Amino acid sequence: MPLYFLDSSAVVKYYHPELGSATESTSRFFISRLGVVEVQRAFVGKVRSRAIDVEALDDLRQGFLTHVNQRRFEVVRLTDAHYRTAERLVTGLLQNQARAK
Repeated sequence: MPLYFLDSSAVVKYYHPELGSATESTSRFFISRLGVVEVQRAFVGKVRSRAIDVEALDDLRQGFLTHVNQRRFEVVRLTDAHYRTAERLVTGLLQNQARAK
């Protein structure tokens, strides 16, 4: 079963799909505690931009929070070590891209 750590924009696309959005139903999804807040803020932004109405906002929030409670999205606490590892991975990707040129 594939494991994915999602940023808030990927979670928002799960609930309000955009062109090119896709999900795998057999995957496990992880999000940060901050991601829980960011997703809800993004839903509110969709109301402001008139992409959805207030009723849809309520439905999206309830669906998302239900999935969090059901552990469809497992909320994880990120530590300094996680951020250092992520930075090393990004730096490695940048170095590989530079070598490929």
